[in-house]
Amino acid sequence: MTYRVEAVSLQESPDLFNDYLNSFDKIAEFFSWDPRYDVRTCIEARLQNYRNRDKVVEILKRQQMKWEASTATLENLEKLSRPDTLAVVTGQQAGLYGGPLYTVYKILTVVKKSALLSKTNPDYSFVPLFWLEAGDSDYREVNHFQVLDTENQLVRLELPARPDDHHSVYRRSVPAEIKDIQQQLEKIFVSNDFRDDVLNRLKNIYQAGENFAEAFARWVHAFLGEFGIIVINPTDPAFGHLSKPLFSRALQEWKEIRDRLDTVNDQLIKKGFHTQILLDEQQTTLFFEDDQGSRARVDGEGESFIVKSPDALLKFGRHELLDVLEKSPQRFTPNVALRPVLQDWLLPTAIYIGGPSEISYAAQLKPLYDFLGVVEPVFQPRIRLSLVEKKIQKAVEKLQLDYEDIFREGENLIQKHVRKRSDRMLVSTFEEAEKQLKESMEKIGSQLQQLDPTLQGSVDKTANHLKETVLKLREKADEAMQRKMQADISQFEKVLSNLLPQGKFQERVLNLIQYQVKYGPHFIRELYNSLDMEQNQHQMVFL
Repeated sequence: MTYRVEAVSLQESPDLFNDYLNSFDKIAEFFSWDPRYDVRTCIEARLQNYRNRDKVVEILKRQQMKWEASTATLENLEKLSRPDTLAVVTGQQAGLYGGPLYTVYKILTVVKKSALLSKTNPDYSFVPLFWLEAGDSDYREVNHFQVLDTENQLVRLELPARPDDHHSVYRRSVPAEIKDIQQQLEKIFVSNDFRDDVLNRLKNIYQAGENFAEAFARWVHAFLGEFGIIVINPTDPAFGHLSKPLFSRALQEWKEIRDRLDTVNDQLIKKGFHTQILLDEQQTTLFFEDDQGSRARVDGEGESFIVKSPDALLKFGRHELLDVLEKSPQRFTPNVALRPVLQDWLLPTAIYIGGPSEISYAAQLKPLYDFLGVVEPVFQPRIRLSLVEKKIQKAVEKLQLDYEDIFREGENLIQKHVRKRSDRMLVSTFEEAEKQLKESMEKIGSQLQQLDPTLQGSVDKTANHLKETVLKLREKADEAMQRKMQADISQFEKVLSNLLPQGKFQERVLNLIQYQVKYGPHFIRELYNSLDMEQNQHQMVFL
């Protein structure tokens, strides 16, 4: 089974991402490869320069076995051990219960892209790989998820977080409060043929005391394992040892790296683009864990390094910190600029699949790849989509709405609809009154200008007051009309809560679980079968 899919034309953001999709020539200088034509050339360059295959595959096998990976994943690992195999990579933080929907869409994109590349490049093999960003210390970005209840109200389910806790996610355990969330889910979702199975599987994965990052990896394999996705936890100490050469250069040549980042940022700004990776003047591209496990960035200060740990201010001489790196590389993690370079140092990446923000900040990274001697992969966008349930489609049709208008106007749709359906005579009366007031005040102002020019300020003040008074009266008329149109407004609110919760794309807010509970175990497979990889626009998937 497949779902009906329609593309909608939207103005993408950030602007650089929009140009990446539609006008690549404008920003080609910031990337090593043209995603339209250079994939084959990139593949050859990546294989020629990749050196870590055997050790990486060995670590990945150990990780997948620990997380009870599927047969399909283990088969892909065997492919990855061969010298003609490359990876299609994506990544995300370890969000609770998978986090927002776009995490799933990233995974489905790399799976589809791997299959497509294997067909179009039969002399190579491609496997899907998910980079688990577990070194991040901002727990508040991953300790929650959101669903809609039966009344289409957004519910945020959240584990407790202390703002003074700076431990990386990979050092955290699932707290006892997970049971409270699991109980709330049983109340939120109506019992049906699928609910208990989905919730019980989640309970088995997210048990109190389980490592938070590894629970996410188990979640991926439990619900998306059939697609053969390989998950990498880069905070494994064994990967730390493989990362030492890259981290050593990041420390020793941090000033040169900063200069190159500053140069490309200036070039982007001159072209009118917003830069997303902004580092302070002394900031290196590495973080360091202190003896208590708190994570803090490494700053350069002359020939020394400073780590402003929440527990203490740590100062290291140049060789002293390099010695720590040599003995304990697992204490170092990359920042947002170095992380992609590390990823492609460790993995035979042909293509990285990213969201709009990731593709945009990739424009800042070419100087890092070049300087550190890592061949940049091709960057391509993940599938972007909105799920449309039948109840929402019916409401959209009843209200005679257009999906492009919904995304463009958002909450403004309600006000526009009210005015559109309101008493035309009343609207005309208000417009005529506003016009007459404006003309009258202009006449008065003209005559008083001749009588006493100092009165112009009083005229302007009076005109503004009258305009505001009429506007308030018009707003009250709109409110009265809204009360008469409450049924329509309720339908609008239902549409917006499902397609634009919190004014954001559905994929950035809602969690997969509400669709799994409602549509059953085959939902993800049917969604996968429906998605169009050749479509760069936002896709509407009708369930």
